[in-house]
Amino acid sequence: MRRRRAGAVTAIAVVAALLALVLAGCGGAGGSSGDGGDCDTSRGTLVVGLVAPLSGELASVGLGMKNSADLAVTQANARCAVPGYHLAVQSQDDRADPATGAAAAATLARDPSLVGVLGPFNSSVAQAVQPVLGEAGVVQISPGSTATALTRGANPATAPLRQYQTFFRTVATDAVQGPAAATYLARAEGKRRVAVVSDGKTYGEGLAEEFSKQLATEGAQVVARVSAPAGTPRGDVV
Repeated sequence: MRRRRAGAVTAIAVVAALLALVLAGCGGAGGSSGDGGDCDTSRGTLVVGLVAPLSGELASVGLGMKNSADLAVTQANARCAVPGYHLAVQSQDDRADPATGAAAAATLARDPSLVGVLGPFNSSVAQAVQPVLGEAGVVQISPGSTATALTRGANPATAPLRQYQTFFRTVATDAVQGPAAATYLARAEGKRRVAVVSDGKTYGEGLAEEFSKQLATEGAQVVARVSAPAGTPRGDVV
């Protein structure tokens, strides 16, 4: 549950980061702190895109991201944050599916008023969205995608490569989360023989791999490594 709440909470910070980029391009912050009624919006509307799982088993995460983005943009409009412009959120449901996410990103990228994209949440979806937004030159900031390859390439240990310069995130990667869990289990809990089970998806497999490597470094043993069949109830594992 902790990761789900964090994904929604950091969405506000992500939108703030996107707005900071907009402000830099517009020459500074607005001068009003009112309710937005007196703001100059003569230059039109700027769109903050959102790609998130708004339906399906991760809908609670996606809706949290959407609500956070809506709140951040509403507050920005209220203080006339971007001189000359009204800000709006355009949300797209990726259903936690890579192909759907790529199509959603393509739809957003065709909008000339788009200033950046919040999301996606899932690493597997981010892998599909990255090239779409990267080739369009659109900045995206994810509050939940942890796969190390997204920013360090497929072989980070031997040939780190940041392929898409427009992708950013506000969450620690699998290479941080997995080892942290393994170190705690080995040192604080004294576990020496551990079975590792993942859901078989990008996030689960990435964590399992990094966890297993660090556990061996700690002198413990992975006695079994299992990927659960598709459709297995996962609780809060995403």
